[in-house]
Amino acid sequence: MKRSDLVEFLWKKNKDLTYNEVEKIVRVTFAFMSENLKENNRIELRGFGIFEPRNKIAYLAHNPKTGEKINISSSSSVNFKLGKDLFKSLNQN
Repeated sequence: MKRSDLVEFLWKKNKDLTYNEVEKIVRVTFAFMSENLKENNRIELRGFGIFEPRNKIAYLAHNPKTGEKINISSSSSVNFKLGKDLFKSLNQN
């Protein structure tokens, strides 16, 4: 699903809002989430899941083929863990 698909879906479910209003709500929501993740804040959406920033520290590695030492710089990523309700709905038999 793309962001435009989400906006279209929400707009069809909320005809009292204009398409532009729904698009703005989605844009502001994602901007809010992005800013919080940049500040290393965890985002918990009950029943859906948890978005948690992860920071990897820099370390020294080596190329196994040549034995050359390589500096691996620090990096950041986001980990997602399924919420209970979503996990149960995806794993129903």
